[in-house]
Amino acid sequence: MASTTYSELCEEIYKRITAKLQGSPEDGRRFAATGTTKKVLNDGLLRRFFTSLEIHDGVSRTTTSNMDHLIRRVAERDLYNFLATLIYITCSIHAARTFVTELVAHDVWHAQIYKLPVKRNVLADLFRDEVTPDKFLEHQACFCPVVITKGKEIPIENPDRQRLPYLGETFLNEGSFGAVYKVKIAKGHFYDPAMKSANDGPIEIARKDYIRSSRENRNEMLIMKQILSAEWSCKNIVESYGSLAVGLKTYSLFMPLAMCDLWAYMMQYTPQKPEKAAIIKAAQGLANGLKFLHTGITMGDGERLVCYHMDLKPKNILVFPEEVDGDIHYVWKISDFGMSRVKSVRTERSGLRSEGENNFNGPFVRREQPEDGSGTMNRREQSTYLAPESISANRNMKTSSDVWSLGCVISVLFAYLEGGAAGVTSYSDKRVAHSKSEGYDRFFVRDGGFKPFQVNPEVRKCHDYLIVRARQRNANEGAAVRLMLEFLENEVFKDQSKRCNVSAVEVMIQATKQSYENLEQPPIETQYMPRKSNWITKMRNQLLSAGGDTSHGVDYRLERIFLDDNEPFKGCGISPDGYIVAFWTDFKISIYTSNSLPIAGANEPIPVVNIHIGGNFECYVFDFQKGHSPGESLHYPRHTSLQSLPEIKRLALSPDSETIVFVLRDPNDENKPGTLYRAPVGSVEHCQRQFELDWPASDAIQLFFSTNEDIWIIFRPHLTSRDWEHKIPIFHVCLKSRQIDPLTIELQGFDITSTVGIFTTLAPFNEVPDACAVVTREEMLHIRSLDPESRIQPAAADIHTYRVLKLMMGWDDKRLFAVGKRSANHKMLLLEMTMPGPAKTTLIKELAELPGLSNDDEFAVRLSFLGEEKFILLAALTNDNRRAIYRFRII
Repeated sequence: MASTTYSELCEEIYKRITAKLQGSPEDGRRFAATGTTKKVLNDGLLRRFFTSLEIHDGVSRTTTSNMDHLIRRVAERDLYNFLATLIYITCSIHAARTFVTELVAHDVWHAQIYKLPVKRNVLADLFRDEVTPDKFLEHQACFCPVVITKGKEIPIENPDRQRLPYLGETFLNEGSFGAVYKVKIAKGHFYDPAMKSANDGPIEIARKDYIRSSRENRNEMLIMKQILSAEWSCKNIVESYGSLAVGLKTYSLFMPLAMCDLWAYMMQYTPQKPEKAAIIKAAQGLANGLKFLHTGITMGDGERLVCYHMDLKPKNILVFPEEVDGDIHYVWKISDFGMSRVKSVRTERSGLRSEGENNFNGPFVRREQPEDGSGTMNRREQSTYLAPESISANRNMKTSSDVWSLGCVISVLFAYLEGGAAGVTSYSDKRVAHSKSEGYDRFFVRDGGFKPFQVNPEVRKCHDYLIVRARQRNANEGAAVRLMLEFLENEVFKDQSKRCNVSAVEVMIQATKQSYENLEQPPIETQYMPRKSNWITKMRNQLLSAGGDTSHGVDYRLERIFLDDNEPFKGCGISPDGYIVAFWTDFKISIYTSNSLPIAGANEPIPVVNIHIGGNFECYVFDFQKGHSPGESLHYPRHTSLQSLPEIKRLALSPDSETIVFVLRDPNDENKPGTLYRAPVGSVEHCQRQFELDWPASDAIQLFFSTNEDIWIIFRPHLTSRDWEHKIPIFHVCLKSRQIDPLTIELQGFDITSTVGIFTTLAPFNEVPDACAVVTREEMLHIRSLDPESRIQPAAADIHTYRVLKLMMGWDDKRLFAVGKRSANHKMLLLEMTMPGPAKTTLIKELAELPGLSNDDEFAVRLSFLGEEKFILLAALTNDNRRAIYRFRII
């Protein structure tokens, strides 16, 4: 029997509505989808509802003469959700009658005021009680779920007053700015204005949630919407389906749901015989997408937007299936603009005028990334596809940076075409394992010798392998692969200023695709020269006239970098591996690495970090990790206070940074012999006395490690005219055996014409720690060993016509390098010297002139050997307080 009383009917309607609510009951976010309340509250049920309001305590309140009119009014004014909310909260019959008389029967109607969600003051004025407004506010969200509108932003002022139309959601991944979910949208809650229709069943799309910034820039928000809007969309850019601005904090962007990203496609969807032409065609779409971002977004009034994606990689490339003539093809689309920047460029009669750059994600807060407990965070995948300029202290990313990333993706793609997922993994492993990679999977390596970068040698090796494998199958395929991969090496993997644009890449991919579509045609002849001769030709063209010498099949190259000169620097130094150059004042140390090198658009190098120092007798040992970006590379120092040892005159740090040795003077008499002490870094209070020296500490002019266990100490000779036999006090200390040995070098005769000191410079041998080469008076070379049975035989030779200021042992202990000058000439030179022969002579070869350097300048020089490349690094501080870094590469 049908319910007749108001309370009975309300209970019946409540049950009908509850049965049709969607969403999970557990999360308390259930909702009535669009059209649900209209179906439940049909004409018959509405008639019964109005009838139930006529009888109360046996007194007739209304008549039925206008029943049909009231039902029409409910439909015209779309009051189904309002009424369903009242019934759902079991409102009083008085409140129900108020609804009928004020909202249904009344001729005056204010649609926007009473459209859900309704504000509390409106409800209070309508019902004039305390209970109904509060209960209505608590439950109305269930009956006003959001309808996502394609191409529009829907504001939700209070997320507690509206339900989100999700039947379920699954977390997919998280980026720097947003978390991505797969969401199922209820029927009727995704509306397309162009089609004037909503989804006729549940659909799955992607949702990316951002956290809005309190410093939100209206212009940046507008730019983001313009790039992703359907009006400006490109087939190869992920399109925005619309957005929700939820309260003041959350911004949700909706996009089509991809089958997977390109990384997952390569690693999980590997067919036995991939359609190579189709995949290369899909890759061409990536170039098309980048071209759109770089040049294709044209606005009104002569304005266009240039978008730098800056993080193009397989995980940010989404794969979408597309049916064409009954066949399934895959379209690749660029997504995740988390690192992007956008520049507005306005076209005027006088040309193009830049309006400055904006962050694509400027309106949003960067999310904190979880730490990698393995200690190798960001070493694989995350920075693999970034261009070299991304880690420069002069970071200057632009469209050419995207071209580099695209080249990396294409290179990996060809590894996939050849070897599937295993080929991609093997390629990555080899890039990481290269001796210069520093544990990073990148397509470039830094040599630490003040060269910006070079292409990871494993890239070329992989390319060679892929070309050979393709040629073995088909000569035309080999030519096609070579065409593409050598193009990447010669035009894409270049310095930023020399890189081609994305249009050139697109043309080359198109040519490669056509070659794959015509493998049975006669072989293609490519325009590239053989690898070796092409490489050597380019290197020879880069030689500087000041120092270029290509005799004997060896190439040399000198590069010079000047730094600013606005601070009173007092000294300079170079780390043993040639990775760091430091200049210092009394209060600051400026650290430079290859990251500091200027790039296109930058005026001069800048330090990766400045260390501010202060206080007397304090020692700090810093740990610089290669490969880390500026700011991250400077680890917290190990600090040692030397307050209790103010008598320190010389101090040296071992190559492994674990040991300090220092010379202490006698606090009561500076002329008394000094003492050598050894201590662990960070705990000088545990220092150990090593030796009593024969010379005052103030006379120690050099103290340095040659290995972790071998130390050289040089003291200032005391020259007197009464003593015709002059000895240079040089000592070798072995910390392991606790033995000290004097190295005797005697100079016969007194040169009254010489204005320089007796001792000039010393260079220890690399493979024989207790042997060294010494230059005296700038013009005599001595070879000495402390071991009488050593393979290093004592020798001496005059250095004819040259003056040597700094001496360095060659890598093989068979030749020497030096910084000096010709006699009676002020030009500073980089020299190569042979070991003294039987005739007591040494042959000298001028490698390069060092312009801007004089013999009075403070300078440090270091030899380094990284991978297969050798170079000499020189840091100089000139008398006019100008700083320079010279890099001499030996090929």
